[in-house]
Amino acid sequence: MDRFHVSSACRRSLLAAAAITLGALSAQPLAAQLRPAGTSALDYPPRQTFTFNPIGIAAGVYSAEYELAVATQQTVALSASYADINNDDFTSLDLRWRLYADRALDGFAVGLSLGSSRTRDADRPEVPGQFSLTIGTQIDYVWLLGAEENFALGVGGGFKRFVSATGRDENAANFWPTIRLAVGAAF
Repeated sequence: MDRFHVSSACRRSLLAAAAITLGALSAQPLAAQLRPAGTSALDYPPRQTFTFNPIGIAAGVYSAEYELAVATQQTVALSASYADINNDDFTSLDLRWRLYADRALDGFAVGLSLGSSRTRDADRPEVPGQFSLTIGTQIDYVWLLGAEENFALGVGGGFKRFVSATGRDENAANFWPTIRLAVGAAF
C-alpha cells in the first residue's frame, strides 16, 4: 500500500485549514491596526499565529494550527492533523478555545476542543473506519520570541475523547492522548 496515501477526509481538513490560513495572511491591516512609529512590539502584541509541527513530518505526522486572539486572555483556533502510524490512518479537525494566564498567545494556557476524528486500518480496507465527534482538554505553554515577538513556539498535552462513533471497533480506544509541538509565525 502506498505509504503517502492521504484520505479524502484528511485532504478536506488540510484544505480547510489552508484556506483559513491564506485568508488570514492575505487580509490587509486597517489603519487602526498598524502600529504607530516609535512604539514597542510589546505595546501591540501579535493577535494571531500559524504553527505546524516540524518534527512530526519525518514520522508521518502532519499538523497545523491557526490561532486568533478574541479577547485579552482568550483565543480560538482551528487545528488539523493527519498521522499514518503502523498502517493506521488518524485524521482530525478541531476547533479549540484557550484561556491564557496573562495575555493571549503568550504563556500558560488551558483549553477545550470540539472536533471530529477518523481512524482507518489500512490493512483492513473492507472496514470503513471510525468517524467520531470528539471533545478534549489541553494544557499548553507558548513563547513569543524575537524583538517583534513574531516567532511562536508552543508545547502542550491533553486528551481527546470520542463522543459518538460510526463503524466503531469494540477494541478501539475511547480517548487519545494529544501532544502539541508548535513552531511558526505570530502576527
